[in-house]
Amino acid sequence: MAVAMAADSRLERIKPGVLTLLVGPTAVGKTSVLEGVLQKYPDSKRVVSTTSRPRSPSEVNGREYSFIHPFMFNVYSKFGGFLETGPYGGYWYGTRKKDITPVLVGQDLVWIVAMYRGLEIENYYKKSYSPRIAKDLLERTLLVMIGTPSLFDLRRRFRIRKRDGDFLIRMRQDWDTWRTNRDMFTHVVVNREGHLDETVRGVSELIEQRRAKLQRLIE
Repeated sequence: MAVAMAADSRLERIKPGVLTLLVGPTAVGKTSVLEGVLQKYPDSKRVVSTTSRPRSPSEVNGREYSFIHPFMFNVYSKFGGFLETGPYGGYWYGTRKKDITPVLVGQDLVWIVAMYRGLEIENYYKKSYSPRIAKDLLERTLLVMIGTPSLFDLRRRFRIRKRDGDFLIRMRQDWDTWRTNRDMFTHVVVNREGHLDETVRGVSELIEQRRAKLQRLIE
């Protein structure tokens, strides 16, 4: 019995978990895409970022974000609890290390991050983990840009969804990031209005490709 349990534990450790990073401009529909991916892969979990900004009436703590007081955000950061942090729209956002590492033991994760933070993911890993773990995390990480058919379409979505004063700031920041770093987004899936299933299918195909690559590395 003990031998069988040890073997099962070893197999669980090498299961090819995939960490899917969804990035894209504000109002492009990343949350809807994430929910579609979680429905397709019900064993996956969402990585919930932490923020110092106030919670809006439509948001639930622990669903969209984990909302904490700016003072507590600084304390958590000071003691090395975050994989990464950064300002966005006038507030601070970060991702806890403990929410990322389950991918190393086979847990599939889906994570929405700001575009500029997604581009820095390799540096975050290298600063926070040993070279071996950082390399393993990077191999399991899939960065997917959720795009929009046109700037006009994005502006229309912005007008529909505008809720708070920092919305336009975030939209401009996203545009600047895309304009200066577009060549770094190698996986782009366009989210056309009314075609969410098509977008989710595109992201799922990329996940399966990454999973197959990881499986080959394991074998």
